Amino acid sequence: MTDAGDTVAQSTRWLDNILDLPQAPVDLIQWLSELGVPYWGGIVLMTLGVRALMMPLTIIQQRNAAANAYLKPEMDILKERFQAQAAKTSSAELKQALTMQHWKDREGLLKRHGGMGVSRQLFVALAQAPVFVVFFMGLGRLAASDPAMATGGFGPILDLASPHWFLSPLTGLSMFANTWLMTKLGLASDNSILVSAGFSLVIALLTFKLSAGVHLYWITSNLLSCALTAVLSMDSVRDTLNIIKVRPPATQPTVVKVTNQQLFKHRPIQQRSP
Repeated sequence: MTDAGDTVAQSTRWLDNILDLPQAPVDLIQWLSELGVPYWGGIVLMTLGVRALMMPLTIIQQRNAAANAYLKPEMDILKERFQAQAAKTSSAELKQALTMQHWKDREGLLKRHGGMGVSRQLFVALAQAPVFVVFFMGLGRLAASDPAMATGGFGPILDLASPHWFLSPLTGLSMFANTWLMTKLGLASDNSILVSAGFSLVIALLTFKLSAGVHLYWITSNLLSCALTAVLSMDSVRDTLNIIKVRPPATQPTVVKVTNQQLFKHRPIQQRSP
């Protein structure tokens, strides 16, 4: 009877561990520390491993960003045509139908050139959010429960369990750096710079009380994003991964007003290889 009870208890504990996702990064970092890896090294290695597992999502996002940037002139023409047609009618039903057709045309154009529809874009974005939440909660738990975190860092951030005022600006700056790089490579619009700058400032102001361990994970992840953006912008890599090559913003062709029959004929569309 006792053996059966022990078996049930062990099964329950196993299930609890599976469901307690924030405990996973805690266990992993502590396991690495037993192998001689310092806590800060464990956080960095854990971040590298997670980003490697998420590489397929990163490539999908790059394909979508490249398709959006390359097809921007066509998208602008679609928008002008939609606005012109909507301005000619006062019928709410017709305007709704035109709006649905407009987004259908946009998605069809994107999908033909490696991009994604709105629903898939939302799915890819949301799929990454739980990972950050799990690591955020796990590292916070580790900082509060493991005294070794107080001496597990390096240099000016020896104490990973305490906040350091200079880390939140570095977190915001590393986040902004990736958007700036994408803009320079033609993967994001100039307006993204202003949005990212504002968002990065808000992050810097709101996270100054977070532990150094959380910031170390966040900064490492942001710097990896910058590195991946740079690597995935190389022509040889884009050819291998079937990502459309994007012209720099300065060389994007000028959008001209055309008739419906001329739509998408003002410049050739780069075809994706099968």
